[in-house]
Amino acid sequence: MSSLSDRLSRGAVNPTQVDHARRLVADWQLLADLAFADLTLWVPLPTGAWWCVAQVRPLTAPTSRPEDLVGSEVEGAVAQPFVVAHQEGRPVTEGEPDWSGAAPRRREVIPVRHDGVVVAVLAKDTNLAVTRSPSTLELTYLDIAADLCLMVSAGTFPPEKLQDAEMSPRVGDGLVRLDARGAVAYASPNALSAYRRIGVVGDLAGAELAELTRGVTVDRVAGEAAAAGILAALAGRFPDPMDVEGLTATMFVRALPLQAPGGEAGALVLVRD
Repeated sequence: MSSLSDRLSRGAVNPTQVDHARRLVADWQLLADLAFADLTLWVPLPTGAWWCVAQVRPLTAPTSRPEDLVGSEVEGAVAQPFVVAHQEGRPVTEGEPDWSGAAPRRREVIPVRHDGVVVAVLAKDTNLAVTRSPSTLELTYLDIAADLCLMVSAGTFPPEKLQDAEMSPRVGDGLVRLDARGAVAYASPNALSAYRRIGVVGDLAGAELAELTRGVTVDRVAGEAAAAGILAALAGRFPDPMDVEGLTATMFVRALPLQAPGGEAGALVLVRD
């Protein structure tokens, strides 16, 4: 099997665009898990067909695409949403579910933009056979996924610096959504547990997370750095992941900006005890 870079290059993508697509693939497990969806990356070929160059399945939901799509080509009516997303630079949602597989699924196609140019499209396939209760956690996941998809379309996600996705906390480890002021709009049960282990007493809801994290960190310098990282994400930057050491535990923290066009600004903070 050829490398991802080789597959991307076949679609006449230049080196900087290849790097952007590689960074997206390196970090897209996060998006798949938040969206409860399978993701595939497609590039146009000179023949007019579209070629699948990468695929990821969610850890938070059953897959709707058990087959390996990497290396497959589509054209004609199947590829029409790809063409529209690529040419018009906007997300395209297919109207009717696809019943051709083992489970019904609905597809959204998202343009992948870099430096103002759409270099590929991202297909997001959601398994419609899974009945979900409208819990606050799942609604928050989907809301954040929608923001990240819009950022992919706008070219502001993934970050320019390749993150170490293997070391990053997963969605299920602990997730905090911050509003534009840096206050906690939602904290998952695992995130609340992680913060309690490093010394936070009480709920996180409404707390200013940067200040709260600074206050429970044993080392003052490390506390300042952790708070600065969270504030940097609120300002639209992608800080490096950081360790936060409390009295009885250490927490690994990754903060990402949420600045989707037309959406509510804020940040996503992932934590792992």
